[in-house]
Amino acid sequence: MNEPAAVAPVPDSHAVEQQRQQQREALEKVVARIEEFVGSTLNKGLAFRIDEESGKNTVTIYDKRTGDVVRQIPDEDMLAVSRQLVNHSGGLVTTKV
Repeated sequence: MNEPAAVAPVPDSHAVEQQRQQQREALEKVVARIEEFVGSTLNKGLAFRIDEESGKNTVTIYDKRTGDVVRQIPDEDMLAVSRQLVNHSGGLVTTKV
């Protein structure tokens, strides 16, 4: 006999959006504290962003006086690899049905 498949409840979109907003606010507070510590202690600045093409989170550490980039995580080479994988991912995976 076939038993009916278990149906998972669909989360309330408002509740999910509210949870995302709370996570974003908590993350912004943590980032502000890190930036304050790094800026006051090391005279460095931090910039957080999402690379549009690859979707990867990046952190850039720069000298506050000169604006020169000290380090970027992940570095540009790794971002380029990630972008290539995203752009060509259809060719890397073959699906048979």
